[in-house]
Amino acid sequence: MFDVSSSDEADVDSYTGEAGGSKHQLFLNMQALKAKLSGLVYSLSMEAGGRGADKKNLNDQRDLFQRISDFIKSGECPEESLRISGKNGILRVTSWRESIQLNYMRRFLGRGFLKHSQDNDLLHEVFDIKIDRTENMSATEKSPVR
Repeated sequence: MFDVSSSDEADVDSYTGEAGGSKHQLFLNMQALKAKLSGLVYSLSMEAGGRGADKKNLNDQRDLFQRISDFIKSGECPEESLRISGKNGILRVTSWRESIQLNYMRRFLGRGFLKHSQDNDLLHEVFDIKIDRTENMSATEKSPVR
């Protein structure tokens, strides 16, 4: 994310015309910014909630900031898997964009999220969910019509 490589090539600042230094200074500034941001995110991940704070939301907040902190340190996007039906119905997100979309849908739909994730074709398209339709059918729906 904040990877700025320093090279040994002669660098000329286009504004001052001076050789060297600008790439190195940029690298140092980025490292300082990364350290400051990492410290802030870490402290937010450890922060205790105020009086009357909802414990579930507090744990969700800590988890989110811990995932952000891990991302800043390692550069790897968070992965999340969620079983939505029997054998084949696993929803897997591997990017921040997908994770944000998933969290929004879970909060918006509440207890109806599981049912929507099993039956809603739009969610299947957005999250690339492949579900065996016969798995969710009743015995009468599975039997052929005679």
